[in-house]
Amino acid sequence: MARDVANNRHRDTLFVRFITSSGAILRSHDRPCPCPCPWPLSLSLSLSASVTTPRGRRMKRMPRSNTPHNLIAAALLACAACNAAPAPSRNLPMAPATAGVAQNGEPSDNAPAPHSTAPTPGGVHIVELFTSQGCSSCPPADAVLAKLTQRDDVVTLAFHVDYWNYLGWSDPFSSADWTDRQQAYAAKLDHRVYTPQLVVDGRVGMVGSNRLAVDAALAAAPRPAQLAATARWQRNHVELTVTAPANAAVWLAFYDRSISTDVMRGENAGATLGTTNPVRQLRRVAQPGQTITTAIPIPDSCQACNVVAFSQPAANDGNGAGAIEAAINLPAPAKPPR
Repeated sequence: MARDVANNRHRDTLFVRFITSSGAILRSHDRPCPCPCPWPLSLSLSLSASVTTPRGRRMKRMPRSNTPHNLIAAALLACAACNAAPAPSRNLPMAPATAGVAQNGEPSDNAPAPHSTAPTPGGVHIVELFTSQGCSSCPPADAVLAKLTQRDDVVTLAFHVDYWNYLGWSDPFSSADWTDRQQAYAAKLDHRVYTPQLVVDGRVGMVGSNRLAVDAALAAAPRPAQLAATARWQRNHVELTVTAPANAAVWLAFYDRSISTDVMRGENAGATLGTTNPVRQLRRVAQPGQTITTAIPIPDSCQACNVVAFSQPAANDGNGAGAIEAAINLPAPAKPPR
């Protein structure tokens, strides 16, 4: 009759000792194996010495004798059955489960945001997506932006460019100013202008639909400092007080809530597209080293706008593009002022 190794403490202890001495991790008999699967490892060894895994996959037959050498081989086979090699060091923790990841390596549609949404101190990352409702490659990137919006340490901004409008659909959020901003980034980053392009903290650009690249860029990016700024929302304007860093100007972006649009023409004709945080206005509000208090009118195009302030090097063309060293989100109050 088959017997689980976990039911024999002496054999299990011997098993653990020899596996760790070979450089692989196998924790105590009631712990999971080091594979990224979430199930505990259960080796069933008998006189026929076959090996099974929690997924029910049977491995090749083993010799009759359950010697330490054969137990080591059984463990290696079990790890292979879980599609993961043994851990390279006995001091490393068990690899986490890869829930929410599709078989092609991209996060699945129901993948959770890669970081906790609990409030954290410091500034926020600024993620800018250059997109267009006239671009058939852009909706997947718009979906990535919507996912990132769930993070408390990120403010996403959708800049809709105007160079796709010639195809027959005039994107209602598009602006030549946003095209100019993207071109300013291209001059500083990779000299490429395309959609969908996503820029993280003004430092690095990538294809906006590549979720893995976007998550990696955010993980590698230093978190911007919290900008010294406050905002008082009034009915028709925002009273802003801000101190700009010595080496950078401060920019203020009004961005709207998520809005859906029925696209009638162009490459996305017939689709209803969601737009997350479309930028309604971007303006420079303070020069390097300057402290100001000013009233800024809320753009007429806003339906339910918030604002974010961030610092970028001042540029002669007025587009700012450069590394964002400090930022702060200044959302509108839940109850609009009278």
